Amino acid sequence: MRAYMPLLVPALLIAVAFTVWQFRPWSIETNTPVFEPGLRSPAIWFTREDENQIRQIYRIDSEGNFETRLTDADFSHHAPHISRDGERAAFFRMEGNRGIYKWGLDEDAQTPVYLTEPFSGNLDGQFFSAAYARPKWPGLLPALVFQATDETGSSRAVYAIRENGAELRRVTNVTANAYDAEPIELEKQTFYVIYGRSNDLWLSRLSGTGEPLQLTDSPNILETLPAVSHQQKLLAYVEDGERIRVVDTTNFRTEWNVLHSIDPPETYSITGIDFVCEDRLVFTAATTGESATNKDLYLLDLNAPAGNNLRRLTNTPAEERSPAVFPCNQTGG
Repeated sequence: MRAYMPLLVPALLIAVAFTVWQFRPWSIETNTPVFEPGLRSPAIWFTREDENQIRQIYRIDSEGNFETRLTDADFSHHAPHISRDGERAAFFRMEGNRGIYKWGLDEDAQTPVYLTEPFSGNLDGQFFSAAYARPKWPGLLPALVFQATDETGSSRAVYAIRENGAELRRVTNVTANAYDAEPIELEKQTFYVIYGRSNDLWLSRLSGTGEPLQLTDSPNILETLPAVSHQQKLLAYVEDGERIRVVDTTNFRTEWNVLHSIDPPETYSITGIDFVCEDRLVFTAATTGESATNKDLYLLDLNAPAGNNLRRLTNTPAEERSPAVFPCNQTGG
């Protein structure tokens, strides 16, 4: 079955389509913006652990300036992610009413607004908890992709849910431990999820149908933290917490074309990564000679020569994680 709906269909057909949504992706608005690279200093959101070991969300630009704290609460906020149109953000809250939350951003893309209740729930009799969920927006779909565990904490799977908290979908087999889910649009309005499983990277349809595809086969190397560029052309991931690889996604299901393989100097234990436009990456890592618990933000220029390609954006005794970048045509403040 084709995985998209025509632009114009009768209302009745739309209703029918949503009743069989497990075989189709969520519909996309027709006014999809064109994301043009060029803005040299988009906003980067990330989490920082404060003196009370509570994580809060911060914002900084890619020059390391205009740092702003976005949350201030007695509970931790994890893994912020920003939609491709720059209009919505999501994060996971660990304590209290734990779960995934969505933010709407105002016209200036500065003020986060609480919109929805958190969710957790029951799927086919299977209790799950969205612990360390790392929610991600798949393109412009009104949905979120996240990872969750069962009540024993021993099994982790990838799920998807509408942004209003309805219609939960399991993307991967819950008995096969999956982590670091990253959505990608490979054909127009056809979405997949890249994720880690048994040290390798895998690809599954967002619909949860069909067989998963194993993208890498290196059982002795731990491959984590897949990140897709805003234009969906590049995939970055981390090997053994130290090396960053960047792959062309054009034909990556049949040809694994590695464009960049970089061991960032003076860093180790990479814990988060995202694209800044198509030519730069931001990541969090520990600095050589410093404690592994003190992680900072770094900016990596993929096209600059070695020795002149890395810039440290923050320098604090705190642990920073989960960088998320506004699309390049959005200012993010």
